[in-house]
Amino acid sequence: MNIRGMALLGVIVLSVAFTAAPLAASDKKPYLPIDKIGVQQNEETVYTEIKDGLEFTVTLNKTRFTLQDEINIHLKVTNVSDHEIPTFAGVAAFGSVSVGISDTGKAFHLAYKPSKYDLPADQVIAHGNLQPGASIEHERVVLPKINLGTEQIDAWGGEYLVSAGLTRNPDDTVSVSFPITIESDAEKIILPEAAEKVALESADYKKWFSAHSGKAVAWMEGGVPYVVLKGEPAAKADQAYYEQVLEESETPNKSSRFENGNWVINNYSYYGKSPLGIYIKVDAVMGDIVSIEYTDY
Repeated sequence: MNIRGMALLGVIVLSVAFTAAPLAASDKKPYLPIDKIGVQQNEETVYTEIKDGLEFTVTLNKTRFTLQDEINIHLKVTNVSDHEIPTFAGVAAFGSVSVGISDTGKAFHLAYKPSKYDLPADQVIAHGNLQPGASIEHERVVLPKINLGTEQIDAWGGEYLVSAGLTRNPDDTVSVSFPITIESDAEKIILPEAAEKVALESADYKKWFSAHSGKAVAWMEGGVPYVVLKGEPAAKADQAYYEQVLEESETPNKSSRFENGNWVINNYSYYGKSPLGIYIKVDAVMGDIVSIEYTDY
């Protein structure tokens, strides 16, 4: 089975424990510079891959899941090289090893339960070294639910990726990934970027934007610059501030969130007349605009 490791993006950061002392020379696994991948399937499925001197062993309770299942993952990362390998946990990390499940595009990630391996941030060793023959292990229970911040929704059916990695240094993670299948009738949602595109192309947004940008919020009158701030009457300004308002008005503050089956696209401007804000709800499945509201926040 030729499954290649993929870069680990946005996965759940987990705590780690060094579990094995260096092996005796006669027992040490030889260093394999070329990636080796193996799969064993009995009641459990075990994926193994050697990459950059690290052997990743991922054990799953199975590879096909329904919405009623929990996905049990055991990860073991072993240094099979003949030299120590640095490990880095980061400022807010719970360890140098990471594992998680995402859709194949790695845009959405599945929710998970707390693990007994998780440690308070002040107990995490930011920098360490994994000696030859030593291992780091972790266990995680993942749910077939898409994590959308404050909400979780049922995962839609299809292939997902179990990704695992070890961070050696900042911006330097060795990672691998393996497929699983989730059987589900849940409807797939669009990306927030796609919802934003729908919102920003609407006539209502374009009208609001026109009233809060460019010459609508900053202009010259009799050689004197004027600006309109936060719904207040126009006021004189110096040249530098006039140019600043003109530039900043072209990029309103934007944010998005998932709420009750919709993507809510928020836009807010400090410049121009009331209303200063507009938020547009886009159906997360159909991609249609559900409602448009204005606010001064």
